[in-house]
Amino acid sequence: MDQSGSNPKADWYQDPSGRFEHRYFNGVAWTADVSTGGLRYVDPVVLGSATAGGDGRSDPGVGARPRRDRIATAAMVLGIVGLSISWLPFLVVPGAICALLGVTFGVVAYRRRRPENRSFAITGAVTGGAGILMAGVGVWTTSIVFDVVDEFENPPPYDVEITRCAVAEGSLIVEGTIENLGDKTADYRVLLTVPGERALTGRNVTIEVDDVDPEETGTFRESFAADGRFDDVVESPICLVRDVTGPLPFGVDIDPDA
Repeated sequence: MDQSGSNPKADWYQDPSGRFEHRYFNGVAWTADVSTGGLRYVDPVVLGSATAGGDGRSDPGVGARPRRDRIATAAMVLGIVGLSISWLPFLVVPGAICALLGVTFGVVAYRRRRPENRSFAITGAVTGGAGILMAGVGVWTTSIVFDVVDEFENPPPYDVEITRCAVAEGSLIVEGTIENLGDKTADYRVLLTVPGERALTGRNVTIEVDDVDPEETGTFRESFAADGRFDDVVESPICLVRDVTGPLPFGVDIDPDA
């Protein structure tokens, strides 16, 4: 601001704080009247009093730094969070909401035309937009997880039969068949338990039978080291079928006690 007298002229000048384009100087001090892009605002940040200096220039006395508003900060944070989690299974909904809010707040903050808001506002809008796009990936991954878990918990109809259950040479030998009564090829997990005279743990065994075609019968024969688990079992034990499931989802047993 160029002023030649000891009493600076009251007028609009470039905002010394950098928060807006122009700020009104009343001849004694900077005021809260500001403008950007031809639009006038009232700036809540109060600048220090301006006094005429000996060189004929006014001292703006700006003691406060430009402060970024909360909407711009929220836009960036929500946009980044939305992008980070919107593609993950089961987190797609909260991720998409965060991403949408990031875009919305980013646009609002950018339209305020405050220079200190622009970087955060743009970051929030861009990352939020990317998060909305990644929500499509989140829907896809969630559907995959649901399908895999459903295949584990609800295998195609079956008919399982144990044809041999015996303890011989320190091992438990199990033979049997499983018929696929469904209309698609399936993998089965047959969970067995062998009761005995004592309540011992570790009597449960699992047999996997893969690629059983519809209306076809798969056979299995498995041998399990006894390791003292079946010492009290009679010579002709009974193998009880506790449950039949599909393949483990992603190799993880989500129901180890089944």
